[in-house]
Amino acid sequence: MATPRPAFNAVILGAGVGSRLGPLTADRPKALLPLADGGDTFLDHSLRCLQGTPVRQVHVVGGHAFAALEAHVAARWGDWLRRGVLVLRRFPDFRTVNNIGTLYFARAAFVEPCLLLNSDIVYHPAILRRALEHMAQEADQSFMVVDGSVDLAEEEMKVAVGAEGFLRAVSKRLAPAESAGEYIGILYLTPADADVVLSAAGDLLAAGRTDLYYEDVIHSVLDRIRLRPLFIDGLPWTEVDTVEDYQRARALYSELKRDAAGGSHAHH
Repeated sequence: MATPRPAFNAVILGAGVGSRLGPLTADRPKALLPLADGGDTFLDHSLRCLQGTPVRQVHVVGGHAFAALEAHVAARWGDWLRRGVLVLRRFPDFRTVNNIGTLYFARAAFVEPCLLLNSDIVYHPAILRRALEHMAQEADQSFMVVDGSVDLAEEEMKVAVGAEGFLRAVSKRLAPAESAGEYIGILYLTPADADVVLSAAGDLLAAGRTDLYYEDVIHSVLDRIRLRPLFIDGLPWTEVDTVEDYQRARALYSELKRDAAGGSHAHH
C-alpha cells in the first residue's frame, strides 16, 4: 500500500533583481524568464511540478518587478489565487536585503511542514517526486536536496556530511574536496526545525546581517537541527545566475519537454 502523502506548504523565493542577467531581468524577475517560446517560465515549471501534490498553500515571495509577477500569476494561475492555494506577497526590502530576509518574510508558511524552492532552478520532475516520497516516508525529517555527481568549484553552494549522515556544513566556502555535493535549491523543513532556522534568521537580521543567504542561516544552526542530504545524482537540473546559465536552462527545459512528450522517463 502506498504511504499516504501528508499535506504541506511550499515557499518559492523570487524577490531578487537578478542583476547578472542584465537587460533580461530589467522588467521581470528571474522567475518569469521564459524557458520555452510558449511562455512557460521558471515559476510555471515549479508550480506545475506541485500540481497534483497535497500542497496546501504555495507562498510566492516577489520583490523586483512585482507588477509583472502579479499579472503573470493572475493570467496563468488565477484559479489557485482565487482558491487561496497560491499566496503572492511582495517583500519590500528586496533591494537592500539578501534572501535571508525573503525567507524570514515568508515565515507564516513554515507553521506547516514546508518545502522551500529557489525560483531560478529547472529540474527533472522526478527530483520533486523523490522529495515528496521522502516527505511521505519521514515527515519529521528535514532534508536538503543535493547533487553529489557535479564537479564543484568556488561558486557552488556546497554541503559536507558528518559521521551520522546529517549535514555538518552548508557553504560556498567549503573546499570541494571535503564536500559531498551541491545544494540544488530545494529544501524541506519540519515546523520544529523551521522554528530554529527562522528564529536564528530573525536574530541575524536584527543584528544587521542583511547580506546573508538563507543557507548561511541554516549552516549556523546545524548543531541544533538534524538535516539530511537527499541525493538526486544523475537527475538533471540547473540554476541560473548568468546568461550562459539561462541558455543551459532553456536547453534542459526543452529536453525535459521532449522526454515527457515521448513518454520516456529517466528513472535511476
